[in-house]
Amino acid sequence: MSAVERLGINENNAVLKVKDHIINGGWEDQRTGLIEALYGTEINGSIISKRKLSYLVDNAIYYTDSKFNNYMKKLLMN
Repeated sequence: MSAVERLGINENNAVLKVKDHIINGGWEDQRTGLIEALYGTEINGSIISKRKLSYLVDNAIYYTDSKFNNYMKKLLMN
């Protein structure tokens, strides 16, 4: 399961939003495009800040599924 799916976001919609960033951009542009695509999505009635999404995107590769789920719960509670 991808990080986008773990957030409860439709992966196809997110990819469409960041397609140009993914295909043509360097890492920083891809990162920015992903954060922009995820920002504003309502998750459990909350919108996660760009700062928190940035941290999540930067560190998602290091999370196990259970650690990721715990981190998401913390994000959504703040």
